Amino acid sequence: MNARLKKVLIVGAILFGAVLLLCAIGGTWIYQGLMKSANDLASQEQLAIKNGILAGDKPERSLPPTENAAVILKHAFDEWQLRRPEISDERWESVLNGTAGEDTDQIVRFFKPVTDLVTEAGTTPKAQWSIDYSAGAFSSYPVWPAVVDGVNVNMLQLAKSPFTLSDIESPIQVANHILASDDPGSLRAAGEVRRAVLTQVGKSLEESWNKNSVSSELCRDLIRTLESAKPIDPLSVWRTTAYLQYDTWENYDKLTDDQKKLLKDIPRDHPSMIDAGSSEILKFWNSALAEAQGKSQLEQLLLLANKVNVLRTNPEQTQMPLQRLWDLASAKTGAGSVDWLLSEELLQLTIQTLEVLSVSHDGFPEKFDCKRTSVIGMKEFTYQRIANGFKIFAEPSNLIPANSTLTDVKMVYEFNPTKK
Repeated sequence: MNARLKKVLIVGAILFGAVLLLCAIGGTWIYQGLMKSANDLASQEQLAIKNGILAGDKPERSLPPTENAAVILKHAFDEWQLRRPEISDERWESVLNGTAGEDTDQIVRFFKPVTDLVTEAGTTPKAQWSIDYSAGAFSSYPVWPAVVDGVNVNMLQLAKSPFTLSDIESPIQVANHILASDDPGSLRAAGEVRRAVLTQVGKSLEESWNKNSVSSELCRDLIRTLESAKPIDPLSVWRTTAYLQYDTWENYDKLTDDQKKLLKDIPRDHPSMIDAGSSEILKFWNSALAEAQGKSQLEQLLLLANKVNVLRTNPEQTQMPLQRLWDLASAKTGAGSVDWLLSEELLQLTIQTLEVLSVSHDGFPEKFDCKRTSVIGMKEFTYQRIANGFKIFAEPSNLIPANSTLTDVKMVYEFNPTKK
C-alpha cells in the first residue's frame, strides 16, 4: 500500500469516526431530551390540575332548559341552519353593510325566528354549556356563527327610534353567555357580538344627538349597561385549548384518518415518545398560565404570541406535536385570536365617549380629563375637540413589538354628528 493511499484511508477513517461520534452525541442528546420530557409528564400533569387544565369532570349542574340561555342559543342555531342557506352570501353581505335597501326588511322578517331566540337568550340570566369535544382539538363549535348573525340582524334595527336600553342589554348579555362556555371559539364570537353592538351604539348616539334626545340620564344608564359586560378573560379559553391539545395527542388512535394527517411523521412507537409530547403540551400551557396571572389583557396576548413564535421558529423535537396542533383553528383563531382585544378597546372607548356626552349639555367641552384606560395603549385616553364634535384615542403601547399586527391598530372613537 503506497503512502498516499494509506494517508487517504487514515483521513477517511478519522472522518467516519467523527461522523459516528457526532451521531452518537446527537442521538444521546435527542434521547436525553426525550426521556427528560417523558419523565416530567407526571409533574406537568400535577401542575395542569392546579392550573385547571386537567381538573377532572365538572360537577353536574341542573338548570331547567327554559332558564338556560345555552339551550335557547342552540335552538337559534337550529333555526339558522334552516334559514341562512336560503340567503346568498352576496345578498347577506349587502344587508350587513347597509346597501341592500328595501331587501333588508325582507331579510329581517325572514330571520325573525333566529333573532327572537337570540334576544330571548339575552334576557335569560344564566347559561350552562355542555359542548361535545369528542373530536378533540379539531372541534369547532357551530353555534357561534348563528348567534353572531342573529345579533348582527338585530343591530340593523338599533338605529331606529326610539332608542332603548333593551336594544343593548340583550346582546351584551348574549356575549357574556358565550364567554361562559370557555370554548376556544368564544373569544372571537363574543368579540364580534360586542363590536357589532358598540358600532351601532355609536351610530345611534349620533342620530339621537341630532334629535336632541341624548340626555345625561341616558348616558349614565348606557354606561351602567356597558359596564355589565363581563371582562374577557382569555385564560379560561387557554385552559380548554390546553386540555383539547393534550387529549388529542394522547388519543391519537381515536382520530379519523384525515385528522391523523396533521400529526404524521411524528414518532409514537414507544410510550416515552407519547409521554414526551404530552409533557411538552402541558408544559407550554402551564408556563403560559403561570406567567399570565395578574397581567393586563394586552400583556397576556403578547405573552402567548411570543411563546407561539418561539415554538414555530425553533421547536424541540418533543415539541413537534404541540407545534402542529397550533395550526388548528381552535388555537390559531381561538386562543390566539385578537378580535376580542379590539372589542375590549372599543368598549372602553364607547364608555369614555358616553362620559363626555353626559356633561355636554351646552356643547362639547374644549378640554376633558379622560379617566378610562386604553386596552391596547395601557394608558388613559386622550380627548381632542374637533370642528363638529370630538374624538377619543390612544396610541398603542410601546410593549407591542414592531412585527405585531397591533402596531397598525389605532382605535379612535370620533363623535362627529352632522347637524341639520
